[in-house]
Amino acid sequence: MKRNCLRTCAFATVIAVMAVACGDSKSSSSTGGASTTGGSATTAASPATTTAPVKGGTLTIGTYAEAPGVDPIMTSGAGTTYGMEVAAVYDRLIQWDPVGKKYIPRLAQSYSANADFTEWTLKIRPGVKFADGTAYDADAVKFNFDRQKASNAILKGPLTNMKDVSVVDPLTVKVTLTDSWPGFVGVLANSLGMIASPTAVKAGGAGFATNPVNAGAGPFQFSSLKPKEALSLKRNPTYWDGEVYLDELKFVFIAGAQATYDALKTGTIDVAFLREAAVVDQAKKAGLDGVSTVETLGEMILVNAGVEVTCTGGKPEPLCTGQPDNAKVATKTPGSNKTVRQAVQLAIDLPTIDQRANAGTGIPASSIYDTSFPWNPNVMEPKQDVEQAKKLVQQAKAAGWDGKIRLSCNNTPARQGTALSIQAMLTAVGMDVDMSRANQDVNQVIGDVITNKNFDLACWGLATPPDDWAFVQLDSIFRSTSGSNRTGYKSAAMDAALDEEKKASNDAAKTAAYKKIADLIVADAVTVPIAHAEERLTWSAKVHGPIATSFTTADFSKTFKK
Repeated sequence: MKRNCLRTCAFATVIAVMAVACGDSKSSSSTGGASTTGGSATTAASPATTTAPVKGGTLTIGTYAEAPGVDPIMTSGAGTTYGMEVAAVYDRLIQWDPVGKKYIPRLAQSYSANADFTEWTLKIRPGVKFADGTAYDADAVKFNFDRQKASNAILKGPLTNMKDVSVVDPLTVKVTLTDSWPGFVGVLANSLGMIASPTAVKAGGAGFATNPVNAGAGPFQFSSLKPKEALSLKRNPTYWDGEVYLDELKFVFIAGAQATYDALKTGTIDVAFLREAAVVDQAKKAGLDGVSTVETLGEMILVNAGVEVTCTGGKPEPLCTGQPDNAKVATKTPGSNKTVRQAVQLAIDLPTIDQRANAGTGIPASSIYDTSFPWNPNVMEPKQDVEQAKKLVQQAKAAGWDGKIRLSCNNTPARQGTALSIQAMLTAVGMDVDMSRANQDVNQVIGDVITNKNFDLACWGLATPPDDWAFVQLDSIFRSTSGSNRTGYKSAAMDAALDEEKKASNDAAKTAAYKKIADLIVADAVTVPIAHAEERLTWSAKVHGPIATSFTTADFSKTFKK
């Protein structure tokens, strides 16, 4: 296993929620630099450049996945889920500064919480308008918060905690939570804090995401979206935070990290988002500037333990045959049987996958959390045990399982190496692996898991950085009642452990709660960690002034090319 040092603008090992960390020496952590009890400021972190700005030009960015639209309800804010594209149009209420290790209020002029962290008050910056002329005010923020809670599939689970959003005055919003959440401020630094013009949302209707004209208050505004080609954003001449130097941002998707990096080297693109260990290693050895984050559980085998589907018109069949509309029925998969899940867990050899997928440059997940994780309780993933896995397979077959299991995986080189390794290891313990959906593009795999909920095993990953966004991610996928529970796993013990972590207000309490979560991941084998993933946003020498923000993303409002 090969570990590399991260640059100064890399991830921060501090806390609060979401993004790339929120520190709080008073309430959430002893390692941070900003207080979650309140904050105010007027500027973001300064770009790391002394070169005189140059106006004009297009910055072309190679992305992890093709954005299907530009709408805050479509993303968590992560670089893997179109976070950069969306933030460029809408800006943020609060922005994480990983260099200063603090939150910087942006379109929120200040924030504060009550003593038990059940009420949060935001003061909105005065005089700001969306590009369509609509006032950026408390009503607009409330409209967006309510819309996010109702519609953002990624945040549906955690935002059930958001009990009420009220307008105190034209520039003041109060959020009331159902229970204590010391790190709620971090959510505001990501998609919840990306505010769209209510006028534009209502006018756009169902087509808003693909044509959000003048809908934001960010440094760039929507220009065009051409599927399989590019998403183009143009400079916002009325940007509230001063002059924007670039004329245009262009986001393009190039399949595979190696091809994306090659395009950066040849000058086809200016910035590259990389999430394959061997290619990240190349970029760092080349000395290119950038920002990195190590995501705990960044690579995993997602196991369908009986995810629920909602029936409509008797479909999907045969599960919903004879069921009324809106009935929720658990799917029947091999992973519904804990014995099968444990067999998968024990069949996998992590170092072997790393060699095949990453040429040994990755971070095999021998521990549930990466060593960079600040509350790592050192709970280890079980080592490969082929003989025990064979016994479990035989036991499941004796109980009626036919031994067949399907694998959904995407077609990037690293994931293909992972998929073929998984197939070989599962075959060796007596499983019959269906690989017919193991060579798809990323969005097709997302469709299998999220839209159709039709999979047994899937190559998957979580954006779980070394801060309290880890809680939001784990809560969304493992809580029994979460609207974004991808596996159907339901455990009262896991729900209690998640509750404990959410309310924890010091490092010792957080570590204890994360241990309970990790112990359950191992014992119930609801997912099989493969590797912790280093993500890197890297750019060419001619690019100056990107501002590192959360989730391996950057703010390009003061970026220029020279």
